[in-house]
Amino acid sequence: MNSYEVDASIYDKKIGTILLKNGVVYFEYDKEFKNSKLEISPLKLP
Repeated sequence: MNSYEVDASIYDKKIGTILLKNGVVYFEYDKEFKNSKLEISPLKLP
């Protein structure tokens, strides 16, 4: 089975990697992004 890997980014900074392998989706945060303390979750949902 094929696997696909995509880098996820925001504000031109890599935040992590999304991997689809054997029908399962994985996400891993980039180590540098985790240390940056940049919060990407919305403060208020509509």
